[in-house]
Amino acid sequence: MATGANELTADLYYISRDGEFIVSLSQEMNSLLESSYNPHEEQGSFVLASPLLNPQREPFWTRQNIAKTDDTLVNAAIPVDFRGEWIGLLGIAFENDAVQKFLAGSLPEDTQSAYQLFDEQLIPLTNAVGSVNQFQLTAQHLQTIREMLEVSSRGTMRDGSVFITFGRVVGTRSVLISTQTLSQGLHEDFGRFSILLIVMWGIFVLFLWGSHRVICRLVRNMGSLQREMQRHALHDDLTGALNRRGFFAKTSQISPNYVDYTLVQLDLDHFKKVNDVYGHLVGDNVLIHATQHIQRAIRSQDILGRIGGEEFCIYLPNSDLKAGIMVATRVKWELESSALVLDDGRKLPVTASLGVASHSEYPEYTLDQIQSLADMRMYTAKERGRNQVCWQDDEAIGT
Repeated sequence: MATGANELTADLYYISRDGEFIVSLSQEMNSLLESSYNPHEEQGSFVLASPLLNPQREPFWTRQNIAKTDDTLVNAAIPVDFRGEWIGLLGIAFENDAVQKFLAGSLPEDTQSAYQLFDEQLIPLTNAVGSVNQFQLTAQHLQTIREMLEVSSRGTMRDGSVFITFGRVVGTRSVLISTQTLSQGLHEDFGRFSILLIVMWGIFVLFLWGSHRVICRLVRNMGSLQREMQRHALHDDLTGALNRRGFFAKTSQISPNYVDYTLVQLDLDHFKKVNDVYGHLVGDNVLIHATQHIQRAIRSQDILGRIGGEEFCIYLPNSDLKAGIMVATRVKWELESSALVLDDGRKLPVTASLGVASHSEYPEYTLDQIQSLADMRMYTAKERGRNQVCWQDDEAIGT
């Protein structure tokens, strides 16, 4: 219906909760909404969409004045909630004349009643159509209808020779009122027009519901994409461990929460030779194999990062140098006792040289300085023959 192919032309629009973001299918409607929309209007769309007045999050109709003109818009709207939070309003806006013509064209040719559509507050959405009479609904009439609607969804009342028939239109939170004078007849089939209106509103609701799902899906996809991009930015795609940026970002954030911590720096032995002899595919498998076995040897609260080609760093929170030496020794043993089995059945030994440095040794050092100290001790372990743990300049644990 929003394409303009039907006589009932309409424009789909979306308004954010604070009214700062407004978008519709046409520039003209965008301008009307920007100049006329008031989130704080007493009977406005935003008030009627609030969880307090609309806890079931049902669609509703409202009528909105166009700024600086005598024209109005008729809105069919529904609240937009995402993850339990009210974020905006999705609706279809109709010019009053278009709705007027549509309602008039929907009536039976032989109708003997005047029909008028109201919102749930009994504020008129259209002028009277059909077999128009001179009868005018007063504030007292509307108050009586409001009280009767609290008891039943439809009813009839009489004012002199005029019968007033009214009923809630299912699913629209609107009220249709017909007036019939004695001369117009008292037995017109009120339900025929109600069915037409329900069908029309059903189309609106389905369209709004579909648009609502599309918007929510887009928001979810954007959130998933953002999380995936963040994960790739902080993790090594090959091994799944934190990369250098992710490792130091995470450890720098949590270091102030611990009085002591220890770093274990390790480098896989003869890794360049593995790449030269067996190729880079085997080299990648060695890195994956090493990462898996390092994870087995460390504690659940410890943090592993691949900070270089074949270089890893392990952050041990709430630990001293002695605990760090024990973890490093366990990592060394886990690697040397678990060779990588190649496709041809041969076993490729995987060992590492490890350096350990603790914040408890130098409390005045920063995280970067502790990591540099562990790195120096790792190179000392390499110089002393590899496949060993070094925690001082003159101490090492061998094979």
